[in-house]
Amino acid sequence: MTTHINIHIDKLVLKGHDAQTGRAIGAALEVHLRTLIKDHGLPKSLPHQKPIETLQAGTLRHQVTNADAIGQNIARNIYNSLGQ
Repeated sequence: MTTHINIHIDKLVLKGHDAQTGRAIGAALEVHLRTLIKDHGLPKSLPHQKPIETLQAGTLRHQVTNADAIGQNIARNIYNSLGQ
């Protein structure tokens, strides 16, 4: 049985980054979140929940300025918060 997961990020709020960097971070976030779900599956509590309208990833204080690394950090925070 194949499971289809639809991820839609309507709005990503990033303070301190220009629009181009924000788009790169958003793209990296989607790739890394997809990879986390593919590699580790969905948290067991998630299929029983209603659609998630809003998810707070918290405040990230990062030392890196690389958009891919920032997107990866955000994806990890989101993935971890899905299991709570």
